Amino acid sequence: MAKNIRLGRPARVALCALLALGQAHAVSQHTRSTTDVAGSLDQRFEVLVDGVAQDRLFAVDMSGARGIAVGGMGRVLITEDGGATWSLESPHTEQALLAVAMAGEHVLAVGQSGVAFVRRWGQPWEAVTTGSEERLLNVALHENGTAVAVGGFGTVLRSSDYGRSWQPAAPDWKAIAAARGGGEDRTGALAEPTMFAVQILPNGDILIAGELAYILKTSPHQPDWALVHGGTRAPGAIAPTLHDIAIGRDGSGFAVGQEGVILKTIDGGNSWRQKPTPSSGANLLAVERRDAEWVFALGMRTALYSRDGGESWQALQALDVGLNWYSDIESVSADGPLLAVGHSGRVIRIQ
Repeated sequence: MAKNIRLGRPARVALCALLALGQAHAVSQHTRSTTDVAGSLDQRFEVLVDGVAQDRLFAVDMSGARGIAVGGMGRVLITEDGGATWSLESPHTEQALLAVAMAGEHVLAVGQSGVAFVRRWGQPWEAVTTGSEERLLNVALHENGTAVAVGGFGTVLRSSDYGRSWQPAAPDWKAIAAARGGGEDRTGALAEPTMFAVQILPNGDILIAGELAYILKTSPHQPDWALVHGGTRAPGAIAPTLHDIAIGRDGSGFAVGQEGVILKTIDGGNSWRQKPTPSSGANLLAVERRDAEWVFALGMRTALYSRDGGESWQALQALDVGLNWYSDIESVSADGPLLAVGHSGRVIRIQ
C-alpha cells in the first residue's frame, strides 16, 4: 500500500524493526535466574519462558493471576498462576499480534493489518472487523466495555462492547497541528502522526500518545480530544516519539519514548514534566509503576528504575537488557514482581 512508504521515517524505524515477524516455535518452560547489581539495588531476573531468536513477544497484560502475552505469527501465551508458568496456544492468525488488554473475563488482542480478536477467558477466540487495515500498535480495555485501539498514520478506533464492534475516533489532526503551531507538523507523514500508546483511566478519561511527543486526552464530560503535551524543538527538528503511558489510580504516572524521554504527571495526565534520565540516547518502549515509589522503564538495550516515584532514575546493569530488547512490562500485583516480554519469545520476571 502506498501509505507504507512513510514507514521509513526515523521516528518509526526502531519500533518497526522489532516488529519483523518470526516463526512460531515450541515454548521452553525452563527457568533461568540471574542476579544483577545496579548501584545498591540487588535485582533478580528470572527467565520464565525462552524461545529462539526468531520468536517475538510484543505485549503482556494481567488480570489477577490470569495473563496473556502476544507476539509474532499470532503467538499467544497464557498463564493462570500469576506468570509462574505459561502455555502456548495454537495461533489463530499469521499476523503479528502487537497488543493485548484484559478487563475481568474479557480479553482483546490487536495487531498487523488492523486485525482484532476477542474472547472471554477460557472461551475460543473470535475474529472481529475493525474497519482499518493499518497496523494497530496498542489497545486499552475498560471494565465498562470501552476499548480504544491506536496505530499507524493517526489511527484511533473506539468500541463500547469490549472490542466486538469498532468506530473511527481519531482526533482532527489538522486542527491539533494548527493549535500547536508550526507549519512542518501539518504536511507529509506528520499530518497523521502514528499513535503508540493508549490508556483508559478508571474514571473513563482516555489518553493516547505517539509521534511528535503528542499526548492527547478526552473524557466523558469533554469528548473532544485535547492536546495536553506536544514536544517543542528547534526549527527543522522533530520531537521524540512516545511509546507508552502508565498512570495510577492516584493520578500520577509516566510516559516514555525515544531519546530516553521520561515525562511525569501528577494530575491524571493534564500536565507533564520531563525528568532527567541516565540514558538520553535510549529508545524506551514501556513503563510500569510497581507502587508509588518504584517505577521501571525498559526498551531497546536499556532498562531503568526509580525508587523515588520517578524523580530520579538509574540504569539496571543487566547483561540481557543491555544487549537485547523488551517491549512491554506489567505488574502482577501491587507488591509483587513485574513481568516483561520481548526478544526470543522471552518472558522474564523482575523480583
